[in-house]
This record gives sequence, structure tokens and C-alpha cells, in this order.
Amino acid sequence: MKKKALLIFFGLLLLLSLVMFPPFWKRYPLEAKIINVLIHTPIERQYPANINQPVDLVFYFQGAGNDESLLLGPYDLGGFFLSMLGDIYRKDLVFVSFGYDTYWLWPSPKLINETLQEVHTIVNKFNTRRIKFAGVSLGGSVALNLLSQADQNIKSKVSEVLAIFPITDFKYNFLNTKRDNVKSLFKKHFFKFKDPYEQMRLSSPLSYINGIPDDAKITLVEGALDTHVPKEQIEFYFNKLKTLNKQVKLVTFNSDHKPVEQDFLNLIKAFLK
Repeated sequence: MKKKALLIFFGLLLLLSLVMFPPFWKRYPLEAKIINVLIHTPIERQYPANINQPVDLVFYFQGAGNDESLLLGPYDLGGFFLSMLGDIYRKDLVFVSFGYDTYWLWPSPKLINETLQEVHTIVNKFNTRRIKFAGVSLGGSVALNLLSQADQNIKSKVSEVLAIFPITDFKYNFLNTKRDNVKSLFKKHFFKFKDPYEQMRLSSPLSYINGIPDDAKITLVEGALDTHVPKEQIEFYFNKLKTLNKQVKLVTFNSDHKPVEQDFLNLIKAFLK
């Protein structure tokens, strides 16, 4: 009887520990998925807004954090500074931000495919003229991967991509980052797979660079002092695009992985024209 009671006790203790401290595969899912979409429409401040009016869609992807509600906030909170821009930006812009179920947004083929499906759905809900993709850090990697892996219908509508401090080569970033915490996060994610370096390759915008269309204007932003994302891999991606005769420019901020506020605002104002 005592043995049975002990087994029940330890069984309940194990169950409680799993609830309070979930196993690593629950805390760090192999694949992220979309759990929410925020659409901000200056036209009517609600979705769907006047869907018959021609609009440009701006898809914004945050870096670490991925809280879609931060779209309006400052860069420090993962946002796009829309609240600070006030009435500067055009009223025929519709801003879209995705919320995912993981803190770190690893741009795997599965995540990119599912995000593209959602992009299609939103594009079809509006009278869409053009599409703009923007992202910071990992979000910049997502933006570049979306463009290169989209079908021709989406590619033909994308006019511009803004990728700020993007990781373009995950293996290079892992081996050369000066931040131990970044290296540790790479290990937690990619080394859950049997083939971590292959998974890094499959997540890297560099692997899909030949899919970048000729008509899209691409702005890459690097930090001259960036200790998180080495600027050399952004420069390599930039030079490769130049070799392929793509429309690309490189902007350098004299900063680490955080731009000067006014520089960031000026960049966004130009992007939203």
C-alpha cells in the first residue's frame, strides 16, 4: 500500500514539474507559427477598412520579441515608430504586423511558407497596389526571405524592402558574432536538429538570393559597431546583389545593434513615401 502511495505521489510530482517547467521542446518549439495579425489602417483605424480604395500594404517584422502590438511603438520596444511619425505618412498605407508563438523568429522555410499564405490572404482583402516588406534583425531576415521565396503574383507587387541589421548568413553569424548570448540562442535553436548547419543554410536569405526580383528596391542597413550581427555578412549579401544587377543600396549606421533615433526615423520616412 505504501509503495502504491509513493508511486502516486511521485507521479503527481512529475506531472506538476512538467506543468511548471515544460520540457525544452515545449519552451523552444522547432517551428514558429502565426498566432495573431495586427492590421493598422489610417483610413478608418479598423480592419477591414475601405477595401475598395487602392492601398499600399506595409508588412513589418520585428526582431526578438515579435509582439505585433508594438508596431506603433519606438524601436527600443521593437516598433516602427508610427506613433512618432504622426500624420507624416500617407493615409493610403495599411500596416500589417504578425504575432508568432516564439520569442525568437527563426525564418525557416516552413515559417516563410505559412507567412506567405497569410500575406496572400491579406493582399486579396484589399485593393492592393503595391507591397512593402520591412524588418529589423531577424525580422529583416524574414522580409528578405519572403521576397525571394514568394510567387510571381506577390513579387510583381513588391516595390521595396527595408532590412535593418538582417542576418543574411546564419552560419557566418553564429561563428562570428561577438555576443555569447547570441551564440547561445543559436545553439538552443539550431542544435535541436540533427543537421544544425543545414538548418542555418535553409534559414539564410543568402541561400535564396537568386529569387530576388529585378524590380524591387532593397535597402540594407548595417551597424558599423554591431556586435550582434556582423556587418561583413550584410556587405557580402549586398555585393552579391550588385553582381546580380539588383536594385540595392547599403546604409551604414555608426552604431551597434541599435540605431540613433533620428537616423531610424529618417530612414522610415523615406521608406513610407
